[in-house]
Amino acid sequence: MSLSDIEHAKDTLHEIATHAYNLAMGLQNVAPAQAQTGNTIQYLKEIAIKLENASKKIETLEPPAQK
Repeated sequence: MSLSDIEHAKDTLHEIATHAYNLAMGLQNVAPAQAQTGNTIQYLKEIAIKLENASKKIETLEPPAQK
């Protein structure tokens, strides 16, 4: 993996995590006040956290040595 591949993977995971979190918050905000937070919202929040953690782990990877 080159440095650009690592950066692209990290950025893409971060972007997906952001979209998942924003979708969860949007769903929560449009739900009726009496409704309980649904499983979908909780799932999206958890996925966003896992993807963000994966993005941070990828950031620590070092590119292979150049020949």
